[in-house]
Parts: sequence; structure tokens; C-alpha cells
Amino acid sequence: MLDPGLLPPDALFIMQVFDSRFLPATFALCLLQFLFGPRAEAEQKLRMPNIFGDQMVLQRDKPIRIWGWAGAECPVVVSFAGQSQSTAADRDGKWEVLLQALPAHSSGQAFTVKSREEVLSFKDVLVGDVWLCGGQSNMEWRLRGSRDADLEIPSSNYPGLRFIRIRPGGSPAPQDNFPKEKGEGAWLPCSPETAGDCSGVAYFFGQRLHRHLNVPIGLINAA
Repeated sequence: MLDPGLLPPDALFIMQVFDSRFLPATFALCLLQFLFGPRAEAEQKLRMPNIFGDQMVLQRDKPIRIWGWAGAECPVVVSFAGQSQSTAADRDGKWEVLLQALPAHSSGQAFTVKSREEVLSFKDVLVGDVWLCGGQSNMEWRLRGSRDADLEIPSSNYPGLRFIRIRPGGSPAPQDNFPKEKGEGAWLPCSPETAGDCSGVAYFFGQRLHRHLNVPIGLINAA
């Protein structure tokens, strides 16, 4: 018989764990862990970056890239404007689909993403032209501080012109999301109640395009 004293401590521990006397207890612990223990899949909830939300504008006439996160290897179905695209999240929970190109659409539609029992739903989504408005102080300057703001803001009722403000900030690496707080990080239709906080340059640019093209316009203000 092998003398346990000749084995290193870790080898002795392994022998003890697999001693038949401990098998029932070990099995019970494993079963409890399987039934009630945390699972990696449950740690990741279905979610999407804040660039997707109620009242957003999606780019017309081009395939539309949609992405987000879900439970590892969970199925995901994206539905919008009469089409659905299916995929599965990878081991890190990341997923992505491409919706087929759509023409401009000025009537708000529902946009849904499903993954098993989880559902994300966005309302009043339009399809048109989306513009990224970047720069420094000139682009950041808000409409309420612009010339003739007292005349322009009361007449700024353009439901098909929408904007989203992203808080400025630097980062040494690409970011997969941005904060949504204090009126920033959410899509807003242009109205006398919201237009004052829009970039003045972006507002006049978007307003003229909207009138000339007669399609929804989305402005992403990252200044």
C-alpha cells in the first residue's frame, strides 16, 4: 500500500477528495451548484448601445447594421419594417445583424429585438438620412444662444428632424457606448421644447436638408 506520507500535500488532497466516502456529498454539492449557482449566460442581459432608442432615425438606402449584447450563444431576432434577421451572440455575448436597405419612411414604426424571454422595443423609429455633426465650440454652440433664437425656436416644429447629443470626452480606445443622462444620449424630435439645446449649426443644416429632401433627418451631435 502506498504511504500517503511520501506524497506532496496537493496529491494527498486529490486522493481525499476522490475517496468514495465523499462521493455522495460531492455529487450533492455539484447538483446544487448546477441548479442554483450563477451562470455566465444569466450575467449578460439583452442590451444595445444608446445610439439605438425611441424616436431614432436609421439610414435609408443602405444595409442597416444593428448590434448589441445578450447571453453567451443566445439566439437574437431583430424585427423592423416588415423584415426580421436572426443571429446568435458569440461566447462574449456580442451579436450583430444587417437589415436590408430601406427607403425613406416618415411614419414612425416599432423596432424590436428578442432573445429568448427578453425583449427590447423602440417606438416611433424613422428611416432617412443620418449625419454626424462633429467639431469644437462652433458646432457645440446651441441654438438658444444663436442670433434670432427668439424667432427660430418657437417655429421649430419639425417631427421628422431629430437629434441626439453625445457628451464630449476623449478616450484612448474606441468606446462601445456612451452615457444617457441629463438630456444627453437620447433621440429627440425637433420642437420648440427641445430645439434650444440642439447645436445651432446642426439645426440649420438639418432643417434645410429636411425641407429640401422631404425625408427624415437624424443629427448626431458629438461636438
